[in-house]
Parts: sequence; C-alpha cells; structure tokens
Amino acid sequence: MNGTRELLEDSRYRVSSFDPIVSPVVAPHTLIVGTMPGITSHGLSVYYGHASNVFWWIAGEALGFRRGGPHMEREWPDQFQTKPAKDILSGLLQVSAPILSYQEQVAQLTGAGFALWDVVKECGIKNSDDTSIRDCTPNDIKGLVERHPSITKIVFAS
Repeated sequence: MNGTRELLEDSRYRVSSFDPIVSPVVAPHTLIVGTMPGITSHGLSVYYGHASNVFWWIAGEALGFRRGGPHMEREWPDQFQTKPAKDILSGLLQVSAPILSYQEQVAQLTGAGFALWDVVKECGIKNSDDTSIRDCTPNDIKGLVERHPSITKIVFAS
C-alpha cells in the first residue's frame, strides 16, 4: 500500500490514497469506495483502520468473522490502539466467529467478490475530516472498472 500523509501546517496534511485491493483470483462484482484514508489508517497502512470505523465490523457480520486489530497477540477486542465504540461491540451478532487479522479480513472480502479503493487519489485535508478536503485529484475509477469488467456495482462506504 502506498498511501502517504505529509503534515503541512496546523493539522493540515497533503495525503494520497492506497492502491486498490482486488483479488488476483476472484473476479470482483462490487467496488466499494471510500474517500481518503484517515490518520489511523495511514499510520497502520490499512483501509478503515480506526477501531470505531464500522466498515470491517459490518463486513465481519456479513461474511462471518470478527474484526481483529493490529495487536493480534492481545485478547479480543483489546487488539486496537483505541477501544472500539461500545455501540459497535454491543451490536455484534457474530460473537463466536473467528477473529481475523487485517490480511485475512481482506482475503474474505475480496474472496466474496468485493474490491476496495478510494475516490480521491491525492488531496489536502485537515486531520481526517472529509469535509475539509481541498485541491483533490481523483483516482481512475473508470480505468479500474475497465480493467475489471466483472464489476457491475460501485458503492460508497461512508
């Protein structure tokens, strides 16, 4: 993953997105797009890295796993830099499902025919606030879909 985050001044950053994640084996049917990785995601070099970002929690509920954090050696759910929101943990139904590392979560998601990317390739942003995005360059979503014609849906993770 190649995303970068450079501090410019007073909580303003110049940032770039990660490479798209597409299975080399399973043809994707759906492209899930976000805006731009936040501070935590850039720091961990993972999509949707903050413990309270619901993306991987929802994916786990749908695909039958529990989201593991960057510290897999710790007891679940204390594997994250910050505690996941109580509302997230109390709403989980897959409480006995296997706990997967980030790489395993990505494999489950892409194995089910989903691809991940961000709509913004590069921009200026204040902290992780999408509403502050300025001077942006878009990613080549059209080109990705042309390279993977099996993609028939694009959904926005927000």
